[in-house]
Parts: sequence; C-alpha cells; structure tokens
Amino acid sequence: MPESLVASAGREYSRNTATVLAAFLHLELGDYNRARDCFEELLNKQNLSWLYRAEAYFGLGCLTLVRAIRRPEFERAFQQLEAAQYIYVFLGIQGTPHPRIPISRGRWIKADSDGGILLPGHLLRRAPGFERLSRDCCFALRSEEFSRQKLRKKLLDVLLMN
Repeated sequence: MPESLVASAGREYSRNTATVLAAFLHLELGDYNRARDCFEELLNKQNLSWLYRAEAYFGLGCLTLVRAIRRPEFERAFQQLEAAQYIYVFLGIQGTPHPRIPISRGRWIKADSDGGILLPGHLLRRAPGFERLSRDCCFALRSEEFSRQKLRKKLLDVLLMN
C-alpha cells in the first residue's frame, strides 16, 4: 500500500521520495485522484526542493495527459511537462526512474531500453496529442507557464546563490 510507504518514511527527504513513488504508483494503477493528491501535497510544501517540484510537475503533466480529451487539457499537460523538463535540464538533476508512464487509459510509453528512464521530454516528443500543437502555440504555452510560475527567475536565483 503506497500510504504505508509514506508513513514509514522518517526524514523529509525520505517522506518526499516515498510520496513521489506512491503518487506514480497510484498513477500506474489508475487511482488518479490519489495520485493528484500526492503530487499536490508535494507542491503545497514550504521549501520543497527543486527535484520534488519537478517530479510533482512531471506527475501532474502525466495525470493531465491521461485524462486529456479536449485541447485545453493537452495544453495544460504540455505546460506541466515543460515546467518539469525545464527544471531537470536547467539544474542538471535526474528524477526518479520511471520505466513506463500511462499516456491514456490502457496506453503506455515505455523507456527506450531496460533500466532506462522516462523524462518529460520523452512524453512531449512521443505522446499523442502534442503533435497537434503548433510551434507558435508551444512557445506561447511555455512562456505563459514559465511567466506564471516565475520559473526562470527562481532557478537563476538558485544558481546565483550557490
């Protein structure tokens, strides 16, 4: 049971890791409400590390994609996945291994090789639906999300502080 994994974790790092693993497990099992609760729980924490923030955006992007039926939902999934990818790449961090991710009910994207991991960029390139978004639309969606979250400023602040 994913909740017992989280409950048994001691330190904050361990609890956050357990929450990420539980959330992706819920996602894989089709328990979308519990997955959303876990991802949102992470994002509501004060002083959450960028790794877990990226993992939560990645998970929410996957969740939004699984449930996407109309264009606005695909656009929101795109924004969440872009935010996660930007954080991973900008800070040079690697997320939790995800060998396969659901992209719709009963459909999966798998890692390219055994032991490989999926990142948001894999979904942005390979998941159905995103190909319908024009380059200009993608640029506008990315800019809107980065501006709304002030991602560039926050990440630059992190780099300049170190």
